[in-house]
Amino acid sequence: MTYDFRTLKNNLEKKGYKVAVFDNKEARVKLEAISFPIINSYILNFIENWRSCNSSKIVVEVPLLFESRAARFAKFFDTSVCIWSQQDTMLERLCSFRGLSQEEAMKRISAQMDPENKSSLCDYAIENDTKTSLNEFKQKVNSIIDDIERKV
Repeated sequence: MTYDFRTLKNNLEKKGYKVAVFDNKEARVKLEAISFPIINSYILNFIENWRSCNSSKIVVEVPLLFESRAARFAKFFDTSVCIWSQQDTMLERLCSFRGLSQEEAMKRISAQMDPENKSSLCDYAIENDTKTSLNEFKQKVNSIIDDIERKV
């Protein structure tokens, strides 16, 4: 199956993009080549504007920070935190919360860097599994925030 990115680009139909990028690695690479530079530029401008307001702290959520072309983007952050789950937990959540079939969910999971490898690249990592209560998760997050604030 092939996809016409000119049509998808003009239409910006999110479902069309999802089908294209998770069914076809070549299509995903093409989309990343188009979208990553735009997204990176936007985020860097946002950070610069925030810093120009003399604010010392900012949190930026970048789901694909260490993936492919975005990897060089990581150097713009002082600290990185990876929140990850085991594959079975990710699969369950994608199926339950996003309504994906197991096949669709596995395509998305397979398209991403292994969470354990990704967490090894970060300064902090939190496993967000089904055994962790919301209160325990918040405690882990707060502990990391406290540690980061002590270092600043």
